[in-house]
Amino acid sequence: MRYEDKFSRNNLPSKYLQKKLTDRMDYLRPLLAPNLSIAEIGCAEGFLGERIKESIKGIHYWGVEPSLDAKEAVKRIDNVASSTTQLLNQCGNNYFDFILAFHVLEHIEDLQKELQTWSKLLKDDGLIIVEVPNGSGNALVACDRNLEHVHFFTPAAHGCLMYNNRISIASISTGHYESPAYNDCIRATLKPMTSTSAKERALTDRIMSLIGKSFSIIGIGGDFRSYLMPIIENLPITSLVDNNTALHGLEVCGMKVEPYDSRIHHDALMMVSSIRYEDEIIDTLLERKHPMASIIKLSSILNP
Repeated sequence: MRYEDKFSRNNLPSKYLQKKLTDRMDYLRPLLAPNLSIAEIGCAEGFLGERIKESIKGIHYWGVEPSLDAKEAVKRIDNVASSTTQLLNQCGNNYFDFILAFHVLEHIEDLQKELQTWSKLLKDDGLIIVEVPNGSGNALVACDRNLEHVHFFTPAAHGCLMYNNRISIASISTGHYESPAYNDCIRATLKPMTSTSAKERALTDRIMSLIGKSFSIIGIGGDFRSYLMPIIENLPITSLVDNNTALHGLEVCGMKVEPYDSRIHHDALMMVSSIRYEDEIIDTLLERKHPMASIIKLSSILNP
């Protein structure tokens, strides 16, 4: 029988279905708020969506279900599509606040294509909640012999899959309940990776919001190269300073590294860009009578 011709995918005794739904609601409830848009991939008969809509007002809930269970799901939730491709065609990019996928990925052959579609459906600040069996899904069972499952996961494998598809893991845990057979499942909260340019803009904005005026940098080492050099063109930097004489005169990003000179730098706002040596650099500045109020630490910028 084809998957599209199957029905009653949650056809278990009610006590097991209720335990599963309670476990999922306990996890989801703190994350949800009124008037969100949610897509549940593999919504089956729509029981979870029904609970969410009853618990939180104003939720707009779409399901994706290729099996005959879609006929039941549409009675409980707002809309049901037969595939994520159809969902994308109907809703467009950046539509959903949440994508839920409980016991879906182990069934899908082309995971890369599917995850790319999810990322298109999701808003930039949206979240994906995924659950899959942990290995066999049961500590007493050596391997999962379910013929519908074409992929098998461990937390490490799950993490690699997401990383390779530019999705980051906000949290991941095991021991979640699907049924007596699958009582050890991996559940992860995921979000699309922020682009390099977006992260650089965020760091620039944070520096400017905290400083708001021109400044000098002292400590032209590895931390400077890692964090400040990529955004230096966007920062109002007046000079580059280092105590290492071997660096003096070296041109970096169009400026020459110079030694600290109290006649030039005493009134300058100085950012200490070395995390490892920040205490030593600050002590040296203070010895040279540089005002503590005019010293900023890169570590404070990176670790609010």
